[in-house]
Amino acid sequence: MSRIGLPRALSFYQHYPLWRTFFHQLDVEVIVSPPTDRDIVAAGARVIADVTCLPIKVYAGHVAWLRDHGRVDAVFCPAIRSVEKDALHCAKFQALPDIVKSTVPDCPPLLDIEIDVHRRRISPEDAFKRLGRRFTWNPLQIRRAWARAVDADAAYRSLITADQLTYPEALARLYPEEWKTPEAAADVPQTLTVGLVGHPYCLYDDYINHDLLALLRRLGVRALTSEMVPPEAALAGIQQTTGQTRWFYENWVSGAAGHYLTAPGIDGVIAALAFTCGPD
Repeated sequence: MSRIGLPRALSFYQHYPLWRTFFHQLDVEVIVSPPTDRDIVAAGARVIADVTCLPIKVYAGHVAWLRDHGRVDAVFCPAIRSVEKDALHCAKFQALPDIVKSTVPDCPPLLDIEIDVHRRRISPEDAFKRLGRRFTWNPLQIRRAWARAVDADAAYRSLITADQLTYPEALARLYPEEWKTPEAAADVPQTLTVGLVGHPYCLYDDYINHDLLALLRRLGVRALTSEMVPPEAALAGIQQTTGQTRWFYENWVSGAAGHYLTAPGIDGVIAALAFTCGPD
């Protein structure tokens, strides 16, 4: 059985159920790097240029961990350039495999699929079905793997918006043997409700954000995050903020911010952003 590494960074939290299901349906073992710590950040910072944003340094550190400790055959490192027409991803997502290959010493083999709906008309389905042929030539198994991965992704997103869960809370509910439920602050009454917006790699990397969500809970703050906003509400929220949909991932952040700025019962909005991020 092949062992494929998944760095716990960048778009990991958004897509883990889809990736996990797809690989498992192809009889591939998935190895996830551990939560970010000082050593992982240091490993990435040593090889990535200073001017590069912190999330990329963290990602490189996770790849290095999988190289040294994961005993993996390859690391899944997609080049996600666009997933819909007229909305692009930032440069770090578009060039991620090239960045990793050129900076991480003794870089492990990368499964570097390309997703680019806007320019090259390569949909996620096209990209993953091509990826599936690296593990089997059985087209029925590949199609079944993709269909079940899409179902897992839809269930994940529906659970988050229906039950107002964060990504880690939803993962703990879906995969209780793999994920620990985030601890609630004991005996602290919630006196404020805020919209907490940002990319998952900023909101849920407790090392680089200094355990932001736990801090808010201890202060009696209920935090509603970006992913809890349904897609249609986020799209309407964009008109309250940037008014444009040029950057795909930033749409979710700005749309959630616009939604929470006008939603009843919200006392304020906190944005957790990566320093030097142009789209943010």
